[in-house]
Amino acid sequence: MEKLGNLCDFISGVTFNKAEAVSSPLPRYLPILRAGNIGDTLNTQDDFVWVPSDKVSKEQRLQVGDIVMCMSSGSPHVVGKSAWVEGQFAGSAGAFCSIIRPKKREQQKYLAYWFKSGQFLRWRDNQARGINIQNLRASQLRLVEIPLPPLPEQQHIAAVLAKADRLRRLRRTARELSDTYLQSVFVHIFGDPGSNPKEWNSIAIEKVLSKDRAGTQTGPFGSSLKRHEYVEEGIPVWGIDNVRENEFVEDRSLFITPSKYRELSRYTVEDGDILLSRAGTIGRMCVAHPTQHPSIIGTNLVRVAVDASVVLPGYFTALFTYFSDRMGNMSSGGTAYSFVNPRTLKALEIPLPPLPLQQQFTAIVRKFERLRAQQREAERQAEHLFQALLERAFTRAALWGEE
Repeated sequence: MEKLGNLCDFISGVTFNKAEAVSSPLPRYLPILRAGNIGDTLNTQDDFVWVPSDKVSKEQRLQVGDIVMCMSSGSPHVVGKSAWVEGQFAGSAGAFCSIIRPKKREQQKYLAYWFKSGQFLRWRDNQARGINIQNLRASQLRLVEIPLPPLPEQQHIAAVLAKADRLRRLRRTARELSDTYLQSVFVHIFGDPGSNPKEWNSIAIEKVLSKDRAGTQTGPFGSSLKRHEYVEEGIPVWGIDNVRENEFVEDRSLFITPSKYRELSRYTVEDGDILLSRAGTIGRMCVAHPTQHPSIIGTNLVRVAVDASVVLPGYFTALFTYFSDRMGNMSSGGTAYSFVNPRTLKALEIPLPPLPLQQQFTAIVRKFERLRAQQREAERQAEHLFQALLERAFTRAALWGEE
């Protein structure tokens, strides 16, 4: 075991006056990374600020092999998050971050992966302090003891983890690239709805809603469904977490009792209903295909039921998912507290291509959804493999000191 302070130098992030920072490059200014740039990898492409170069000491300028760690955050899952500097970046990190610089180049990857291990994350969960803001201190990190097997073993561990890491990144990249496929197919079949090159007739949404039930239905108000009325299992209540962009997921729903459902049956979700987030990620929508019946929408969703003899749900959701900026504003205002306004939504007009073309697009969507499910499962398995190898590798490393 060895203390991190003997293996790494800890360098504070750059402190600067907000008035001195700009959002685009200027001569003799340097880019400063923020906590949001720290993910599985370090985002050095965008979302940073620029400060005068004299605010950044030579020591603070990032080097290949440095580890950037978030030291302060309102989220306990963000504080302690770290990423390795894999390529040249002519800048530094902000005051909420710490630059951890391994003293030996040969140990850079080993240390970078250790900061992602369960050993480190469990230590972080015990040490992070603060009520609204969680904080770690470099003085704490310097005293942490980590397993340090012989250098060849460190390099072997790093090499194995790098392969598993590369696999999960490739899986993620494949899924992200496939997400652009449906948008391309949509434009190929229908044209860009902003310019409407195929000159489809436009129609108000109100005229394509279901005539058999409420075309739009906002979720129950808080007074109708209180927090203490949720139960461990029962009738699902779908919320914002169940609505991804053009994808319905059943994980992490809340539940109510059958008797409570009878009170709220007007909010029932049927197969093919469109679910729309009305708060938070305003306007995100998907077509619901629940396997659990019955179920209802929660407070922060709007249910939209369309007349499938006129417009198909798959076409409708793709239109607003990929081209919402062309469709108009469906919210009740432009403030941080805006909500989707069903009356405003009904008044919006959409291009209406022939039903056979919509059916052709919907058939492609169904095939794509099966592929996407396979991709997500492959991504999940790659992530599970990486996490399992992390735990096994550093458990094994710890045993070296006991032999």
